[in-house]
Amino acid sequence: MQANSANSSSQSNPRSGAIDCSNPQTQQEMNQCAAQGYENADRELQAMYQQMQGQMSDNARSQLETAQKEWVEFRTAECHLEAKANEGGSMYPTVLYRCMERVTRDRMKQLQEQVNVKRQIVN
Repeated sequence: MQANSANSSSQSNPRSGAIDCSNPQTQQEMNQCAAQGYENADRELQAMYQQMQGQMSDNARSQLETAQKEWVEFRTAECHLEAKANEGGSMYPTVLYRCMERVTRDRMKQLQEQVNVKRQIVN
């Protein structure tokens, strides 16, 4: 799931008043910064995933693809559930995207642990 509501970035045109995501001042800025955080985490996860695929056998790659597809469905459902209490409110995007970022970063840790275990077995 890609975040479409946060096309603005903290690197935007200085004339447009770039958002300082270390200190957002409005709910809209919080929403945009939360979406950026998720998008960054998702890009990092995709890079890790691609790297892992290149180092796997066909069978292991197939298992990873299946697990990742199911994990994406879990992440989406889990975070929509977590944000449900804010549905329709201005905080909904912030709660949703913060959850998406957190769960994505947790997945990165899980995948890194698998890589570390494999390295230990090989060495």
